[in-house]
Amino acid sequence: MEIAGKKERLINCIVDMIFIILFAFILRLIIGLFVNISEKEIYIIVLFTFIGYYIIFEWISGRTPGKIISYTRVVKKDLSKINFIQALLRTIIRLTGLVPFTILFGSEIGIHDILTNTRVMIDKNEKKPSL
Repeated sequence: MEIAGKKERLINCIVDMIFIILFAFILRLIIGLFVNISEKEIYIIVLFTFIGYYIIFEWISGRTPGKIISYTRVVKKDLSKINFIQALLRTIIRLTGLVPFTILFGSEIGIHDILTNTRVMIDKNEKKPSL
């Protein structure tokens, strides 16, 4: 495996943001069937969708839909599966807004990778997604 480059990281970001918005929209529609939702509550839904999305996908499989499309996965430095705490911390660090800047203007290793001792790697052994 090799470290994912900026191109793969950009694909991950764009695809994952599309999925997060889609999931948040669907969740808002479902909740909206039962209760009225204020604008503030919509932001809370989006925040919890964002947090849940990354923690669940990265902790369980190391791969978000964006990572599946770019054939990458997040792993520990020793290439083993990340644990729940690492997935949680990666997500919290994403909320600071620093991650895109550290990748775009720095190396392929983001601040959330450095602080959690993880890496996003290209996994050439991954099966191509079927459409």
